[in-house]
Amino acid sequence: MLNNLTVQNGQKIHVTFDHCENVQVSKIQVTAPEDTPNTDGIHVTHTQDIKISDSVIGTGSFSVMYLYNYFSSFLIDLD
Repeated sequence: MLNNLTVQNGQKIHVTFDHCENVQVSKIQVTAPEDTPNTDGIHVTHTQDIKISDSVIGTGSFSVMYLYNYFSSFLIDLD
């Protein structure tokens, strides 16, 4: 479970979940200027059952990038 996290102007990937199960993410804020190259808000790889809710994610490239996943459920509810 990840709650109440703020990440601003990070470089490359701000938050990552790799080989995780039953992930609950809420009330996080991940931001970077729109013109910042190669900034991904959240990377999700090889992860099952992830829920992201009540969060703000705005970065230069991808807000949420998921690769090589085998999740049985993936729910995103962003503000």
